[in-house]
Amino acid sequence: MSTSSSRVGAVLAAVAAIGFVDPLLEPVVRASEAWEVIAAGLFNPRGLTFGPEGALYVAEAGSGGTGPCVPGGEGSVRCYGPTGAITRVSPLALGGQIKVVTGLPSLAAQGGFAADGPVDIAFLGRGEAYVVIGFGGNPLWRSDLGPVGSLFGTVLHFSASWQLVQVSDVAAHELATNADGADVDSNPYGLLTLPSRRVIADAGANTLVDLDASGGAAPRQEVHHARGK
Repeated sequence: MSTSSSRVGAVLAAVAAIGFVDPLLEPVVRASEAWEVIAAGLFNPRGLTFGPEGALYVAEAGSGGTGPCVPGGEGSVRCYGPTGAITRVSPLALGGQIKVVTGLPSLAAQGGFAADGPVDIAFLGRGEAYVVIGFGGNPLWRSDLGPVGSLFGTVLHFSASWQLVQVSDVAAHELATNADGADVDSNPYGLLTLPSRRVIADAGANTLVDLDASGGAAPRQEVHHARGK
């Protein structure tokens, strides 16, 4: 299955999961079978994709926690908690809904609002899962979160046993280059995995970051950015 078709299938699965209905499609929906909830109890679900074995994987940004805390958007305060997760959804005969990874870093305002944590997931085969951990703010603030702060604004690689290794610090790249010349702000959000490269959309930095597949803490990074008119 191609990356594009996987994305389309994932979007359709997400629509089924949340029961969203476009008013323009309402007559069609009424004529079809009822929606089926395939996953529930997710904490701020973000990106999702199908794994190599056909299961649906969901990145859960989590609900933050009790702190430490850093500034958030619009004057809010977001606090850290290990509440991010990756959930696998498969037919009941194959395990149903299972959290395959828990305890991932999460930042959120009170009530779990404006959460950042695991925001996207992609695969390059079995044992080749990549997860983006969002941030949304000046990368310097990460030090206020203690050692776990270094995981925000990064891409993590997970092995077949779901052991993680950090492979790219996208937020540090924004701190070093500030490619669009605006406020220093990093919020990596979307990820495309290809055999020889990874492309990450950084919504805060207004950039696409192009990484080679050599691994390590500081792979080659090329930035393409768009300036507002």
